[in-house]
Amino acid sequence: MIEINNTTKQLINEAVAKKLVKAFLKFYRKEQWSVSIAIINSEQMKNFNEYYRGIKKTTDVLSFSGYLKDKIGPAGESKYLGEVLLNLSEIKKTREYQSLLQEIQAISLIKSNKISKSVKKFNNKLSTSNQNSSVLINSSVNPLKNKKNKQYLFHFLLIHGLLHLIGYNDSSKIGRREMLYQGKKFLSQQGQELDFV
Repeated sequence: MIEINNTTKQLINEAVAKKLVKAFLKFYRKEQWSVSIAIINSEQMKNFNEYYRGIKKTTDVLSFSGYLKDKIGPAGESKYLGEVLLNLSEIKKTREYQSLLQEIQAISLIKSNKISKSVKKFNNKLSTSNQNSSVLINSSVNPLKNKKNKQYLFHFLLIHGLLHLIGYNDSSKIGRREMLYQGKKFLSQQGQELDFV
């Protein structure tokens, strides 16, 4: 079962989000697992972040795993993977998310070998800064002015939260890059791409 609870006034397409979560669960062979998604506001997210992580600020996504070594519920009930909390108000922080989208695109290009070896070598130590990403992506383009990219970012954060539920971790640079790449790769398989034009 996939449950989506939008506690905000922000409109989301729940049918598309559920379809995406269903595809994710199928891809990772967790079709029998249930998951909850909650869209919450910045104040609520700040409270959760402070209570569970000791960080006194809001964030975009938090994941709470319900995963207990394939434990099956009574009478064959579906297993509970966990809950993803999303704060879509964070997407409005244009500079931060413009940089994130560019980093996603740059990492994807590097991993898919669509760029020359010299650029790959130059960007071997790709950081989250816009300075390194701009070698590959035109930084004068604001991808968040595009409505399609805002929807993509919502879907990307949703998948990012789900990746946390199945064990991915972004506490290191390598882990972060891998999660960005896996999120982009999964969305590409679902026909969703960034638009930097």
